[in-house]
Amino acid sequence: MHYRIGQKQYYAVGFGNDKGGFELRNRYFKGSTSPKWFTHLPAEGSTAINLFEGVFDFLSFCQFFKAHKLSNPTIILNSLSFVNDALLILSKYVTINAFLDNDKAGKRELERLVKGGINVWDCSHYYPNTKDFNEHITGHFFA
Repeated sequence: MHYRIGQKQYYAVGFGNDKGGFELRNRYFKGSTSPKWFTHLPAEGSTAINLFEGVFDFLSFCQFFKAHKLSNPTIILNSLSFVNDALLILSKYVTINAFLDNDKAGKRELERLVKGGINVWDCSHYYPNTKDFNEHITGHFFA
């Protein structure tokens, strides 16, 4: 995406959300346009849904598992603050495969979902000793 702030032109990778906003990423910038929201990627015939904190964790998952087509529907939160908003969709599934960050905030959110009676599978075992799936992939496979 090409965008402008004042008179300066910029570019970044843009990843759309369900309300028409974009997550923007380049080497120097991590931000978003308004409205900020989560991204829901549907897939048919599954009782499980995948839950990611950010788009690069999702893309790392796709690379790691060589996923060219989604088997499970997926929600990319774009911020942990959207978990409550995503619950309406998440609650329709038997299992949530949670690929949240290995930090205090990610673990706290995972615990909150479990305490809320939601069947959550913590998938952080795929990226042990790293902050998230993206760090695991970039640190182990592209170092």
